[in-house]
Parts: sequence; C-alpha cells; structure tokens
Amino acid sequence: MKSSRFSAAILGISVLGLTASTWAQSDYMPPMSGWPAAIQTAWQVQGEYYGSQVADTTQHVGAWVITRGGTNYSLVILPGGLLTLPGQPYGGWNPVNTRYQGASGPATLTLNGTIFNVTTSTGGFTSDSLTGTGENRTLYVHTSSARYILKRVKLGERHSPTLGLRSSQVGSLVPTGSTLVPLFDSTTGAADLTKWAASENAVQLKYGQLYRGIKTNQKFGRYFLHAEFLSCFNPTATGQGRANSGLYTQGRYESQVLDSYGLSGAIDEYGGLYSIKAPSVNAELPPQITYQTYDIYFTPRTGTGTSVVPGYFTVYANGVKVQDSTVATVTGTGAFLSLGTTDEAIYLQNHGNEVIFANIWAIVGSTVTTQSLPYSSVLAAGGTTAIQDYAIKPFSRTNSLKVLGFDGNYNMIGRQIKHNGNTLSIQPTVMVNPKNP
Repeated sequence: MKSSRFSAAILGISVLGLTASTWAQSDYMPPMSGWPAAIQTAWQVQGEYYGSQVADTTQHVGAWVITRGGTNYSLVILPGGLLTLPGQPYGGWNPVNTRYQGASGPATLTLNGTIFNVTTSTGGFTSDSLTGTGENRTLYVHTSSARYILKRVKLGERHSPTLGLRSSQVGSLVPTGSTLVPLFDSTTGAADLTKWAASENAVQLKYGQLYRGIKTNQKFGRYFLHAEFLSCFNPTATGQGRANSGLYTQGRYESQVLDSYGLSGAIDEYGGLYSIKAPSVNAELPPQITYQTYDIYFTPRTGTGTSVVPGYFTVYANGVKVQDSTVATVTGTGAFLSLGTTDEAIYLQNHGNEVIFANIWAIVGSTVTTQSLPYSSVLAAGGTTAIQDYAIKPFSRTNSLKVLGFDGNYNMIGRQIKHNGNTLSIQPTVMVNPKNP
C-alpha cells in the first residue's frame, strides 16, 4: 500500500545551454580530469542523494538522479532512504515498497542560476532547487505537506561490502575438499595475465585492470566466484548500449554487466541472469563512483536425458542477494556454449563498451555450498561493521554515534568514521546500540 506521505511520482530534469557536439557518443573512463567539462558536470549531478524531512528528521528519503544524455536527467524518489547495502550508510528503502517515477506537467528548477526544465507529478513530490558545485550538491523537494533536503552521496561513501576482499583474506573460509583459485589481482597483474586468454578481444589489460573480451585458461564447475568491475560513464547511451558486458559462468550463463543505475531491475540489467531471471532488486551504484561486485554461488548441471538436474545460482550484487537458488534451464542470450555438463571457462564478454574487471578469485570444488561457505562469513572477511545504518543521521548535528565521543557529521566507509577531516578506525566487532535522539 502506498503511504500518503509519498503519494507521488517523479521528476525528469533537463539542463539547457550545452551543445550537441559536447555529448558525442563516448565511453568515459578515468581519469576524470580528461573529460569535457559538461561530462564532468553530468557525472557530478548524477548520483545517489539522501536526506530527511525538514520538520521531522526521522523521516528519511533517498533519490536516484540519472543522466540521460544531452541536457536530460531523471530522478527516482525512494521513501525511507536508499537501498540498504550491508554495513553501509543511508539505507532504509524497502524494495517491496513503491519507488516513484513517471512525470506530467511542466515546472522549473534553478541550479546556481542555470535554468533546468523539469516535469513533476501533480499532488506529489515537486522539485524546488538543486544547488552546489562539483560533488557538493543539495536537492530540495517537497510534497503538499512536507519539505525535504537531500545531499548527494560523495565518492566512496557507499560501496559493496565485499569490495576489495582479496583471495589472501579468505583462505580460512575454504571448505575441506575445495580449493582457492586467485585469478586476477591488479598488484600482480602481469603475472596473472597468464591465467587468461583472448576470446573476443586480444587486449588483456587496460587502465591497469583486466579488460573485457577474454576468458580464463582454467575450466570450472561448482564454485563461489568473486569479481569486481568498473563501468564506463556514457551519458548519451541508453539501454543495452550503456557499459554493456557480461560475466559468463561456464560460457553458458550470463550474469549481466550493465550500467543500469536507476533502472527497474530487468532480466537484462545488473544482477540479472540473462534470459533466465531478473534480479530481485536493482542494486547498482552509479558508474565511475565505485567498482561494482558480483559474489556468485554456482552449482552446475548434472546428468543426461531424463535424469538431468539443472544448474542453479545464488547471486549477490554489491552485497545484496538478487538471485536465490535460481534454476538455470536455458543458456544466456549470446552464450558462448550450449547447455552441457562439462567444466568450462569463465568469459568476460566484449559488447563494445569500455568495462574493466579487477580482483577476481574463486573457491572451487564439490564441497562449496551456501551452507559450507555462508555469505555472512564472506561479509565478515570483508570487514563490514555492525553499526546499523539506520542509526546514522549524516546531516544532523545530533547523532547516535555520540556514544563514541563525537558530535557532528559522519560518513561511514567500511570500518572507518570520518569526522571533520579526521578518520577514526573501528574494528568489525564494534557494536553501537542505536538510540535515535
């Protein structure tokens, strides 16, 4: 049921004054300093926003601002906050609840004196202004009964809880009878390239990381696989033309790689098993903000004829379970190989866009299951903190973290709290009893 507080829909935003030539089709990768100024602005405006109601700071709201090319943006309102990522701040949106989008009726929005074209929905959220420069943006919106202030989430404030989890950290997790297989680490990139071979592309290394279009030399059956990827920023592209790649298990089943930030969470978007099943929720973070992660449990197909037992997947995208024992009775669109029972290589699909991969490793063997290798143990190895995101009020002068002896504004990044330019390191075992002041 829709809450009357959020009986709204969305805002589509357009910026005037940029030339068409500025927005020529291109895949932008780091460093950002080489991007055209207008592209940098689009990236700085795009992102996750989080804040609260002015009159009642316990009422949180999140927003996805997505650049749509040229002078166009769209905005999705998420009641309660952003999608909750384990151990990360600013969560609170329940994906079962409504997200508000769609638009009707003209309005205007001012960004530092630049006029935006805006469409809003009658009787729902209306945009007031978007202020600030660079990454320091503030979005003001209101309903018929309340006003909200949302800040743009800055670089590094939210990321996958398993981002940067190395094979060297998970040795103790390997079930008896299985094996840890490091596949690519940027610190040993040249040596690790011997584990990969050309498939759709002869180039193996780009931007210092593993490039799409190649495959592993080793063949795999049952495994737990960890992989990280960075999508290009392409504000002019749409749909399957936006940072498209794919991670193919056994060359048969595609875990989709795509810049699907802000989209609905379809079968051909991040977290989807292409041609098989859509993700339970869109867990994608904005491109170029951070690497995205996949943590994949795969049980392969066995048997022949009438005794076939299909393979199945449990998949975590940025730490969020998006596939739960999903049965794979067909191959993905564009699969390299047809259905079968043989161990096969992992493929990183080349779909024409700039996509790079990093920190890939697998735990391989017949004893790998979600029971023998619980994902909670993987998260613990990644060092996610037990401090609850709902206890954090990053834009309030009062904060439940005052029990640690601080007051002010806080940003949670893994096992650290940033406060007024200083960093306090905390251990994963630290617990805070959240009592909202």
